[in-house]
Amino acid sequence: MSTLTNLLHLPAVATLKGALLAGSLIVGVSPAWAGGGGPLQQSRYLEVREVQGNVTSQQQPVQVGDRVQARATAITTGEDSGTTLVLDNNTGTVAVAENTQLAVDQVSTTPTGGQQTELSLQEGELRANIQTLTNPESSFRVNTPAGVAGVRGTEFSIVVLPTGETRVTTFEGLVEVTAQGQTELIQPGYFSQLTPGQPPTEPRLAPEDTRLSLQFVTESGVERLQVTAIVPARSEVLLNQQP
Repeated sequence: MSTLTNLLHLPAVATLKGALLAGSLIVGVSPAWAGGGGPLQQSRYLEVREVQGNVTSQQQPVQVGDRVQARATAITTGEDSGTTLVLDNNTGTVAVAENTQLAVDQVSTTPTGGQQTELSLQEGELRANIQTLTNPESSFRVNTPAGVAGVRGTEFSIVVLPTGETRVTTFEGLVEVTAQGQTELIQPGYFSQLTPGQPPTEPRLAPEDTRLSLQFVTESGVERLQVTAIVPARSEVLLNQQP
């Protein structure tokens, strides 16, 4: 095994050659770009912490410090581009990779204090690290063309191909995947494939032990994004298209 640690001012958009990464979540059939319902209070937001390359929202450039809170606000990343979003309560981060279409459907608080976040991933990849949600009404969900991904505290990533096919791989925590009335529980190190209109595949051992963790660190008063990748020996790792 080899370990790659990199400190960056900008979000890392890492490509692990030969590996299709995905995440840990609960998935149920739902069309992409669907919103949520229910009585909600207090306006919440996701804050843009890092920006690299061409990142836009509503055809306007995204800048560090921007707050994304409008329903169905779309974020698009171009080639060799990416951004990192942070939940307003600092309970999680969402790293958005290149060539990705992501919409923020909902960031709200329920009357009992439950914090609800709902995103839609139409195509591309995101990688998130969400702390444990203790309020029963709290939720973190990601809609995809193949299903709805929801977590209550885990590290995961989601990859959606242009065909809508989605791969879900658990890094930490447990994943419950549901589609077409069928549910599968995914353990760490396993993945399930989701195809629109079909139930999820049974969990299978991930072909490679490939893990990527993100952590903000402060050095000399400057906040940086620390990226740690653990990959099998002799594997090629590209960071921003560079070895």
